[in-house]
Amino acid sequence: MILLEHAEGQGESLPDVSDLAHHVPVAPGELLSVAIQHVNDADARGAALVQLRFEDAAGERVEVEGWTHVSPSLGEYRYLSAGEGQRVTAFDVTVPDSATHLVLQGHAWKPEFPVRVNGAPMVLRHVHPLDTPAAPFSPDARVRVWDFLQHLPVSPGTASIEGVIRASLPTEKSTALLTVGFLDEAGRPLPGPSDLPQNPTFGPFVQLRGAAEGPLETRFQIAAPSHARWVRIQGRRGWGSPDVMMRAELEVTEVRSSAAEIDAFLAEIPEGDTLLVIDTTAPPLGHETLSLRPNNLARAFERAGMWVVFLPFSSLQEFPARVSDRVLQVARKDFGRLVRGLTTRRRSMGDTYICSSFPSIAAVALGTQLKTLGWQVVYECRDDMEEFNRVGYSKWYSPALERQMLIVADKVVSVSTALDAKLVSMWPALRDHAVIPNAVNRHVIDQSEGLRTAESFDRREHLRVAGYVGHLTPSWFDWPLIAEAARRMPETVFEIIGHGAPQGMSLPSNVHLLGPRSHEQLADIVTGWKVGLIPFLDIPLTRSVDPNKIYEYFAWGLRCVTAPMGSVETYPSTWVHRGVDEFVEKLDEALSTPWAPGEREAMESFVQSSDWDDRAERLLSYYGITTEGRH
Repeated sequence: MILLEHAEGQGESLPDVSDLAHHVPVAPGELLSVAIQHVNDADARGAALVQLRFEDAAGERVEVEGWTHVSPSLGEYRYLSAGEGQRVTAFDVTVPDSATHLVLQGHAWKPEFPVRVNGAPMVLRHVHPLDTPAAPFSPDARVRVWDFLQHLPVSPGTASIEGVIRASLPTEKSTALLTVGFLDEAGRPLPGPSDLPQNPTFGPFVQLRGAAEGPLETRFQIAAPSHARWVRIQGRRGWGSPDVMMRAELEVTEVRSSAAEIDAFLAEIPEGDTLLVIDTTAPPLGHETLSLRPNNLARAFERAGMWVVFLPFSSLQEFPARVSDRVLQVARKDFGRLVRGLTTRRRSMGDTYICSSFPSIAAVALGTQLKTLGWQVVYECRDDMEEFNRVGYSKWYSPALERQMLIVADKVVSVSTALDAKLVSMWPALRDHAVIPNAVNRHVIDQSEGLRTAESFDRREHLRVAGYVGHLTPSWFDWPLIAEAARRMPETVFEIIGHGAPQGMSLPSNVHLLGPRSHEQLADIVTGWKVGLIPFLDIPLTRSVDPNKIYEYFAWGLRCVTAPMGSVETYPSTWVHRGVDEFVEKLDEALSTPWAPGEREAMESFVQSSDWDDRAERLLSYYGITTEGRH
């Protein structure tokens, strides 16, 4: 920026606004910031104005395109700010083509309310942002507030700007004002952001305050117009402490629009690579406490060389949209933007849409639409959603929509034979269906390696401790079973970990409710267990379940006593009970029976073939997607 002229006057001797006639040489395309100090005798709106007359080399008027205040007689003008006493009127203007001079002419519009000007206008000429350094002021430099000016680039597709200003003002009572605005590609000002406080003179602003020690952080967030290419942060005079000198550091972060994020991700996928879209009721990727089958498979598909769009049921909250180079998760609110991107950019690409939730109208409609564009549609059924609906979960489930998804789907995946049989009964014409069970995270397998050694098995040989990890809702957790078993087996300790336990429940003293625990905490607790429990009610809801926890139990080197469900009867080191008598009998047997020859080896083999990478490879093979050369 270049300060063209600034002068000051004092007291009653100040000239009347009508005497203001200020000539400024200009160049086409320049961005000018004009500030006029004036003294008003009364608080009267429209008491005075300043005329902006741009002239070419021949002295002919040149119009300012888009200027909002234009009079037939005066041309472009701007009213001076109302308010009694010292005031400042400031505005920006881009020099029109062919203009060589700007004349600022004052006019008393309401002579009964005198207005005087405090010296010549202050005019700042800005170099075009393209030619302006990104950080013209170093944090160590002390500048006057009104000399602070930064132009920072804004990338296409940016939805908003998050900024932080770290400023040191002289005293705790010092204040300063910085205006914030956007410019287009040509450097022309755009309408100011409405997210910030508005000053009638300066427009949108952030206010800085002094601090006793060190710089004080001032944060702001503003929505960016779609055609914004620069954000301008500029200090202003006429506000707060006069002649404030400050040190300031500005940091700006771009927040991309979801549409731009989706388009950019889809554009990055090389020709010939495969995209998997996982539409699910699971939480976002990165959620620490709820890592379900879709979450684990998404990352396993990535490791197999796939590109993945993950559509969680909830908002992303603090979780990032771009999880990695090949994984993007999209908030539910941006479902429509995702659909537009998929249907315009991914036609006949051999991609796969996976509905891994209870089918919704949106899921059925999207699957139907994508199928017409050459996509493969997969319905992955993780649980008996109809039975979950009966006990108050999966409230949006509709049998009609599930049947329609079965009709639309090219392939159907279930986690258990019971669930597979139910789906076939819902749509007898179902031909292409497979059972691919759940699994366990590889890091759990690797971190628990020490729990599966012969020494660990020997150490736990005579332990009488059985434990459970998971949700404790009475909708499927059999609390009466645990209470009765504990009374019959006073020498056995039951450790129950999880959330959802009923309040005020009376349990024997050998039942220990430990509450929720992190995976790190579990690693220490399970070293004192010999058996992992799955004491669920024997109801239709649980019979179709393939419990994730049984895989974790085996990774921890534990035997398992479980209610009948899924395919658990075919798993190693597993006792299946029906009713409390069998539960007591089977649990005692699992606790008391010496390790059988080859039992540890069978458990180890089962664990090593039950990680999510194995399941992803099986699923991709079933989908007909090759992974050769993609890792």
